[in-house]
This record gives sequence, C-alpha cells and structure tokens, in this order.
Amino acid sequence: MHVIRVMSLITFLLSSTCAMSDKSPVQHRGTLKHLRTKIDSGSEVHVAFLGGSITQNSKGHTAMVPEWFRQEFPKARFKFTNAGMSSTCSTSGAFRLKDHIWSQGAPDLLIVEFAVNDDQDAAHARRECIRGMEGIVRQTLSLNPNAGIVMVHFVNPGMLEMTFKGKTPTSISAHESVANHYQITSVNVALEVAQATQQGRYGWKEYGGTHPKKFGYRAASDLIIKAIQAGLAS
Repeated sequence: MHVIRVMSLITFLLSSTCAMSDKSPVQHRGTLKHLRTKIDSGSEVHVAFLGGSITQNSKGHTAMVPEWFRQEFPKARFKFTNAGMSSTCSTSGAFRLKDHIWSQGAPDLLIVEFAVNDDQDAAHARRECIRGMEGIVRQTLSLNPNAGIVMVHFVNPGMLEMTFKGKTPTSISAHESVANHYQITSVNVALEVAQATQQGRYGWKEYGGTHPKKFGYRAASDLIIKAIQAGLAS
C-alpha cells in the first residue's frame, strides 16, 4: 500500500502545474550586518542552533554550517551551541531558550527549526505554532536586539505531500507569518525537496526522510548558508 501511495504521488507531481516551482525556498528578509561586524572585529562570534531531534543530530546542519563558517572566515573566532532536543516543539523551545542558549552567552546568530515537531509531535494548531515561534523570536530580540535569526522549516512525509499539492503546511505557514512580521530570513526545506523531486534533481529517498541522511542535511545546509550569505551581504 505504501508503494502504491508513493507512485500515485509521483504521478500527481509529474502532472502538476502548480505555482510551487515559481517560489524560492529561501526568503531573504532583513540583514545580518551585526554578525558581519562581529566576524570582522575579531571578537568571539556565537552561533546557536535551536530545534528538535533534527537539530540535535551533531552530524547534520549543526555540523555543516559551522564547518562553512570556519572555512569562509578562518581568522574569526566562533563558538557554536547546539540546543536541539528530541521531540520538543516551539513552545518548549521558547521556555528553554535562556537556559539552553543564553547560559552560553548571547548569540549573534540563532538558527531555529520547529516546523516538523510542531506538526507531528505537538500537533499544534496555527495559533500555538505562532505563539511558540514568536516567543522564541521576541525573547531573542529583547535580550539581544542585534541578534540575527534564520528560521528553517524541515519536512516530514505529510508536510511534503501538502507541498506537492501547492498547499503550505500549518506549522510552516504559521512560522512564516512570524518570520514575515519580524523580517526574519527563512529557509523552506519542504519546498526545496518538493521542487527537487519535481525537477528530477533528487527525491525523498535520497533526501533521507524526516530525519535526513547526510545528503539531505547537505541540501538543507546549502540553503541555510545561502540565506546567511545574503544576510551578510545586505
């Protein structure tokens, strides 16, 4: 039954003419000028990651993005904090933000993801998705108004199927509303995987599933890096 469902989804995808392909997975908003200044000044730069088990994986984007920072800015001094915690949602993220990140020092850049866990672990309605993510954003900007934020939306099968159909999953739509309100750059991995499948670049199997394989983390990390580069240049 699972194979039949996958095949029917692929058939739908190949025949679809929805506007999905016209959208960009990276929505650039705001600037990362403060981060650029800190990097150039020689001061220690604190980059923090907040999310669920996708972030908790020490070999995923929480390793690949720091590797890029070190290679791109070899003279800079970086400190990286991984505050990923399995099965946690944006609500719990808002409550543990100070203890798990600020206890390590104010971050200059926060990379946050909770779209998958808000969807499948917490099963949040739109209101709760907004309240949790906005709690994270407002605390971050209140404690450090100069902090940069990049919001990342990872993906599970149900969210991917909705994206194929030209719909935006509730958690992603809610988090995007927060990102747009506060002018925060966002990275929609769900849209990237859907577009990649549609274009024949790679598919769900290659990406690796809800918890991505190395290939999937590489694809997501490349988008995050692209978002950071745009912010540093603006």
